[in-house]
Amino acid sequence: MQIRSNMEQAEIFVFIASFFLIALGFKEPDGPVKKPSEHPPIILFPESSRYNFRSGRAELSSEFRNHIRTKLKPKILEVVKQYKDIDAIEVIGHTDGRPINSVEQSISSHNSNLDNNLERVNLGKLSVSRLQPGSNTDLGIMRALAVVQELKQSGGGISKLNLRAYSAGQLLLEDGQPAPIDTTDNPERRRIEIRFTKLGRTQVFK
Repeated sequence: MQIRSNMEQAEIFVFIASFFLIALGFKEPDGPVKKPSEHPPIILFPESSRYNFRSGRAELSSEFRNHIRTKLKPKILEVVKQYKDIDAIEVIGHTDGRPINSVEQSISSHNSNLDNNLERVNLGKLSVSRLQPGSNTDLGIMRALAVVQELKQSGGGISKLNLRAYSAGQLLLEDGQPAPIDTTDNPERRRIEIRFTKLGRTQVFK
């Protein structure tokens, strides 16, 4: 009987201890739980006096490169870590509406060579500096590619991500609305946009 009584006491002790541990697990946090937004953010990288492209060009200054590596890259990795279902990162180049042929005389012919060289730049086999824009649409993709190249060359986990370069040319304002006809020099419209996307299943319509 004594053995049975001891066993019952042990079972009661185990039950109480288990209940106590479960209660601890369901304890409410001291402060509000910060939940991530349902959708990842859109990162805008506007032109500034320190981080900008030369008129009509897409080459990055050393200071610009450093800013991409030390500021933009960590932010991208932070978002990718927070949102597990991101499949692709879109890097979009936006320009103002100033025509390329009015930018500077050094772009003499204004004949685009992107059709012959764009794939090589995208594969990292040719520098963006070898590209010659013939339009703002060309310039937008060149600048997006410059940022993509710099991110990939920075090494680490970001080089394994699906980075895609696109151009919006002068079509959209910062709020996503269609841009008005404006051919003036406007730094506020020149920017790089980063979007994080989840790709759906491909459907082919014939």
